[in-house]
Amino acid sequence: MSGARSYFTELTSGSRHRFDIAMNSVESYIDFFACQDMDSLPEWERPLFELIRQGQYDEAITRYESQNLLKKYVNHKVDYASLERYIMLLELSCTRHNAMLGLEMLQTVAEFDSIELRPMISLTNIGMELRQFGVVDEYLATFQNQPRVSDRDRAAAMGLRAKMLLRRNRPNEALGYARHSVAIYDSLAKAKNDPDYEPLYRARTHYTLARVYFRMDDRALCSENARKTRKFFEYAASDDEKETSIERIRTLYSMAPLVADVRDFFLADTLYNDVDSLGQWLFAGNSSQRSLLQFNSLRLRGLCAFRVGKIDEARSYLDEAAAVLATMEETSPGQLLMHKQDLNFNLASLYYAEGNYEKALETNMKVLSLVEKDNLQDAHRHALAMSSCYKYIGNCLWALGYAKYLDGNKRKCKTVIKYYQDAADSYANALHFNSRDNEAIAKYNLSDLIVSGMEKPMAMPANF
Repeated sequence: MSGARSYFTELTSGSRHRFDIAMNSVESYIDFFACQDMDSLPEWERPLFELIRQGQYDEAITRYESQNLLKKYVNHKVDYASLERYIMLLELSCTRHNAMLGLEMLQTVAEFDSIELRPMISLTNIGMELRQFGVVDEYLATFQNQPRVSDRDRAAAMGLRAKMLLRRNRPNEALGYARHSVAIYDSLAKAKNDPDYEPLYRARTHYTLARVYFRMDDRALCSENARKTRKFFEYAASDDEKETSIERIRTLYSMAPLVADVRDFFLADTLYNDVDSLGQWLFAGNSSQRSLLQFNSLRLRGLCAFRVGKIDEARSYLDEAAAVLATMEETSPGQLLMHKQDLNFNLASLYYAEGNYEKALETNMKVLSLVEKDNLQDAHRHALAMSSCYKYIGNCLWALGYAKYLDGNKRKCKTVIKYYQDAADSYANALHFNSRDNEAIAKYNLSDLIVSGMEKPMAMPANF
């Protein structure tokens, strides 16, 4: 990590923003080198590895080039591990020319060793980063159709293909491959009477499934596969802690906010606790990642407290999360829209639970403004977010209308009706973005009946 910081500080000419982007983009390659066993390196490669540790990537690449590793590998004169380290160094150097050169080497390896899984994993990950999806799909299809490929490796290839298809925004196709992969693994585990069979590959596939179901808005199955991901990573860690620990932490860390979005707050909090206990050291070299971990952990703890009725405790956690987010905004202005949306929505829910409907309305309006500015979500999720914003604004207006009705000794005045009319308009806006939201439909119909005089003003029905 220290060497990478030195290299990218010079490469990005002191730009903090470019430096952070570069460091975040090469995390997996830094992880790769961090996990290498120095004792397993051949004698000639150890000085090169030392150059990598010091951040002298260009010099290390020049020395690797002089070895002509690809030719030696094809002639069985060098292990794949050395060639793989060279390819990963090319990716770590963060130039497109080097990255494409690494991908071309992996294509040659895949054609030479057509039934070896390890190069296919690297080819898939690097190809996706370079957006060479057609290349990746072609090689994965060829690999999984090889008659000499084992069922275990075929299942792994299907999992990789699902991951790639999800990245291409094709969740339905990704679902088919991921489910097929899981079915093969489960069948092999049953045949071998080993429920913990191939835990690392199964963890990866279930993580892909969790993300697919998240995209499809299937909360239950997203949560179920997240739990299986966590379980299989635990099994994998007991087999080989060094090889899996960093991938395990990073996966749990990225999975926690996804699980929170499907409202499994207790699982999300568990995942953040796992990350805390497994090693915050992973983020020690990246202040933005460390702050983001702290923010998400505090926010999720606040949500859990809120869900079990501990309002004061929830307030304390959310206030702490807000303070962390304010500090993050100073170093990354304009980059935290999604996190601001999440936190303000949580605060709005807290105000609503406390009966502070004015403040809840104000905060929900702020969330709406943030969602409108957010152009990073795909169209479907953006529409759902807009629909939710208008629905919760409608709830606040409804609650304010009923509060005014009670304050006026249950007199149906213009002010009261105006609140219910505005609530109905908000529910109509919600339905504009998501016409199948049954909750918004029911609330719109009832608020419209109140405005038209067919029903008297009332509190929000409990079953709503």
